[in-house]
Amino acid sequence: MDINNTDYCLAFVFLLEFLFAGSEHSISHIPLKGGFLVKMLTKKALLTITLAAGLGLTSGHVMADRVQHFKGLPSETLEQAVENFSEYNARLEAVLATELTPEKVAQIHELTYTLEVALEKITEELKALAETLEELHVASEENDLDQVKIKGEAYLSAARKVID
Repeated sequence: MDINNTDYCLAFVFLLEFLFAGSEHSISHIPLKGGFLVKMLTKKALLTITLAAGLGLTSGHVMADRVQHFKGLPSETLEQAVENFSEYNARLEAVLATELTPEKVAQIHELTYTLEVALEKITEELKALAETLEELHVASEENDLDQVKIKGEAYLSAARKVID
């Protein structure tokens, strides 16, 4: 018999019903599909499945506690973000060019924190850049010479921080 995630959820719901049957927390009034599961599984099997699922969730939490977390370098401006992004991509490339060991994977893990911070800032700034470009586009459609000049210069100023 194949048991999928839906079956685990149903087993958990039925276990809760078993535990709270007759109490004010009973959920027997909720119509559920998959009632066949209760007929096929004993209460002991439901308890075993629920405990196994709970242990699986807990073991992931324990593993997460063993991973050290770091604070990435700040990227407060687009220039700083691009600099960090470039430098830390080069570091990542250098580590990936060697034979990976657990220590090197830990280095990569630490590098990703700064890369994530930098990429978040770059993404934020590129969204603003896209908005400025759209404003330039609309101004050019409307033949608004003043706005074309203002939006064009603003766009190029921000774009140069990324490409130069």
